[in-house]
Amino acid sequence: MASKTLQTTTDSIKGNFNKYTPEKALCEYIWNGLDEDATEIKITTRLNTAESIDQIVVSNNGKEIIHTEVENTFEVYLDSKKKIQRKAITRGRLGRGRFSFFKFADKAQWLSWSNSSEFTLKIDTTALHKYDVSEPIVSTRTKRGTEVTFEYISISYEYFNDKVLPYLTREFSWLLFANPSLKILVNGIELQVVKHKLEYKNEEYMGSDFSIKSVVWPEKPNSENSFIYFLNSKFEVVKRESSALNYKGFFGSGYVQSEWFDEFEDNDDALALTTDRNLCSEEYKFALKAAKDLMSGHHLKYKHKATDALIADFEREGVFPVYNSDNHGMNEYRHQQLVDTIRVIYEAEPSLFSRTLNKTQKKIILRLLDKIIASNNLENLFSVLEGVVSLDSSEVDQLASILKKTTLANITKTIANIKDRMEIIYLFKSLIYDHKKYALEVPHIQKTVDSNLWLFGEQYNLLTAEEDKFESALRKYLKFKDKEDTYQKGSVKHPNKNKEMDIFAAQKGKRVDDSGKEYYHNIVIELKRPSIKLSDNELNQIQDYKSVICSHDEFNDETTRWDFILVGNEFCITYRADRLLDDIESNKVHGEAGLVQKSRDGRVRVYAKTWKQIINEFELRYDHIEKTLKLQEIALVGSNPTDTTNQILAISTIKPDIAGVEDLTQLENDET
Repeated sequence: MASKTLQTTTDSIKGNFNKYTPEKALCEYIWNGLDEDATEIKITTRLNTAESIDQIVVSNNGKEIIHTEVENTFEVYLDSKKKIQRKAITRGRLGRGRFSFFKFADKAQWLSWSNSSEFTLKIDTTALHKYDVSEPIVSTRTKRGTEVTFEYISISYEYFNDKVLPYLTREFSWLLFANPSLKILVNGIELQVVKHKLEYKNEEYMGSDFSIKSVVWPEKPNSENSFIYFLNSKFEVVKRESSALNYKGFFGSGYVQSEWFDEFEDNDDALALTTDRNLCSEEYKFALKAAKDLMSGHHLKYKHKATDALIADFEREGVFPVYNSDNHGMNEYRHQQLVDTIRVIYEAEPSLFSRTLNKTQKKIILRLLDKIIASNNLENLFSVLEGVVSLDSSEVDQLASILKKTTLANITKTIANIKDRMEIIYLFKSLIYDHKKYALEVPHIQKTVDSNLWLFGEQYNLLTAEEDKFESALRKYLKFKDKEDTYQKGSVKHPNKNKEMDIFAAQKGKRVDDSGKEYYHNIVIELKRPSIKLSDNELNQIQDYKSVICSHDEFNDETTRWDFILVGNEFCITYRADRLLDDIESNKVHGEAGLVQKSRDGRVRVYAKTWKQIINEFELRYDHIEKTLKLQEIALVGSNPTDTTNQILAISTIKPDIAGVEDLTQLENDET
């Protein structure tokens, strides 16, 4: 066996592999086989009696090493014949990958054979700049191939399973997907393509058929970017083109397979071309565009999903600006406009909203954006973004266009929302005034309020209605606060625990008080039919609800505030309402209409209001908008409270469920 010396040193060789891990080093020997047209590669670990890895063997059925060319292959470091014979996916070009084994083993031996002969070649870690090569001998093996045996392994069997195998899957999934006939086996088990999302279509162009696929990977392949691969009829990659879809966190691959690529030349030099199938061909341009379009669809879905997740995080963290205007419709409009702006900017440049930002930094960025948007000056926005967001002139125009469309869409939606609310107010007036005698609490008044909680404030979530007991209310309340697992059956212990609330609602998201403290706001509403006048008896009902809530810690923590509201058409002015009217009069100093009682810390308030007060508060907020839009009162076609209620529910997009009731007198008697 002859010993040969390279034109370098062992230390110099090792210095080129400082960033290599054992798994990356092992991949070099798989790629060596693939570069030599192997269709099957086997990786086998051989264990000793102590269940440790004794040997790792990598074999392939690719082209053999030519004995007469060994000097040109192994002796010249940082050079390789593959630079000249390079294909679309050739990896080895510097001639150094064969030395990487020292990252996981001490010795390596190559055995290469053809139909007639075989020979071996050995390298030791202690002297990487030297190798021993044997003379060829007669081979009993069939066909051709190469096998590399690594000895004195430095990684454990656990490391191989936990680190190496997942790395191999990430490294080769994109290639295994491209070529179904390619097999990589690890200890006899075929390596499978990692789970992925797939979209595909078949196209015909100028008489040729093209199969086009777009794949999204759950995580980035180790060393492969987002490419489009062009495959011939044997599923060999003849061309690789960047997809230019390098959005943060998006890892995709495109595939175009067709017989048209069987004679393809990866060249656009007209003087060097020998076929009409090349980069200048119309068929190639068509296939490239079709693949990019399909991948762009996947890409866009990913961006939308990522943006939705970001906005949901912002909502959950409470970093959006809080709008305290009395005009709740305008507050909603400003919030949505900021959300849409964030969506456009994040999809253009996700790094601007880095996940590493702390809560204060996020609040600052969102408030700055909100101020700029409120100024209605897009030039200011682009001036701030310049140098931070990578947008060319066409993308700036696109962003401006989207923002303008977003603004128009929000205005249109807000106008429609206000118009619907105005119509509901008109109908509700008819229900409580025109049908005062026959309008009932549950089928008419409560049904209307359930579907229109904006009468009492924006963004309330109805938790219980139609007289749910407190035990059920607590369970639903904890579920709403994502604390359902803390619920204990029978935990509400109070003499009034079986009393039933008309409406119990919680506001989604936090509020901020004058001192800057954040809190959650809840309301309990006791509704009375229009024919009943509010007195001390009705006040006692809402006070009973308050006593249950305030006695239970899970209802009443320091971050929660409660309003208990009694609502009816008018107050009783006889002795039956002395306490109620006296309390309202004495609390006028607080400047809150209908305030009956307020706790020392201000976290619990009791109100008694008429529908006239509530409707007036709404109409005052929207008076200017109503006059500007010149909204007309709708024709009140309801001849009875049931018809009017159905009209309200239809506008509220809630399906009416009280149709078919004709005997109003019987309904009245039933409720009494």
